[in-house]
Amino acid sequence: MAMFSLLVAAFALATSATPAPVVIIPGDGSNQLEAKLEKPSTVSWICSKKADWFRLWLSTSSLLVATSCWADNIKLVYDEEHDVLSNNAGVETRVPDFGGTGALEELDPDVPFHATAAFRKIVLAMVDAGHKRNVTLRGAPYDFRYAPSSPQGAQYTDKLKGLIEETAGTTGKRVSLLSHSMGCLQALYLLSKQSQEWKDKFIEKWIPLSGPFGGAAKEWRLFASGDSEGLPVDPLVIREEQRSYETNFWLAPVPRWFGDQVMVSTPKRNYTTQDYDAFFDDFGYSAGKKIVPACGGPHGDSRSTWCRRGLHVQPRCGHIE
Repeated sequence: MAMFSLLVAAFALATSATPAPVVIIPGDGSNQLEAKLEKPSTVSWICSKKADWFRLWLSTSSLLVATSCWADNIKLVYDEEHDVLSNNAGVETRVPDFGGTGALEELDPDVPFHATAAFRKIVLAMVDAGHKRNVTLRGAPYDFRYAPSSPQGAQYTDKLKGLIEETAGTTGKRVSLLSHSMGCLQALYLLSKQSQEWKDKFIEKWIPLSGPFGGAAKEWRLFASGDSEGLPVDPLVIREEQRSYETNFWLAPVPRWFGDQVMVSTPKRNYTTQDYDAFFDDFGYSAGKKIVPACGGPHGDSRSTWCRRGLHVQPRCGHIE
């Protein structure tokens, strides 16, 4: 998030008595998600069947202490017959504080010293520069498990469009979109569906940070063996949960851009983005062949666009099994 300081400076230069409005679109897992339980069964006796609304993402204590329970609560279930993904039985979810920044400033407020801060620093800096939360500084959190191809994802696209229109109407100024990581795909999807007239009316500029427009290589490791992302949990325990997210398929590397680059290597064979079907069959998740979307490359947009990416960062481009 250190790169955000440059964006704060950019917005600060444009600060006036009433700053131009900004809508933040977070990346994958960069906002909170809440759940309510009324489950018919659990994976372990230590898991709760019933619970009123609580923070599911991120609950660091649940993730680390009762990993299998947490994974069973947050995973999606794929109905192959109807080709749909939905919550596990007895799990209801919601995204808190849509339109505000509370759900994306930090993921687990119970962890001291703001150790799970996401957009906290940039929100505080922009408030110091003259922005007002819920007025000129808005947040657009979402259920990061669903891509726009699902009903849940499509509903988010509609809500995001409505938030932009509402913010522009309230402030009397066009809106700047600030997106990060998968949030860039969300912004791109929305903008690609709108007319030029709509964009001219409501969008001042779009600032995508580290957008994975060609896909993310790390998804192959996630599909193969799970990805603990540095946390002290067994990646195989959370692999089923991670494989269930529609967005992990949406983020999968695009063959057009990755070509014949080896993504996963095993003693028996190598896999490239041309081998999705064989890869999912060999790694015991044939359903993946039906879920993985036909992702395209990046599409330009005629509004003012500022791009920002990290420097001196070695990307993860392959995985050995």
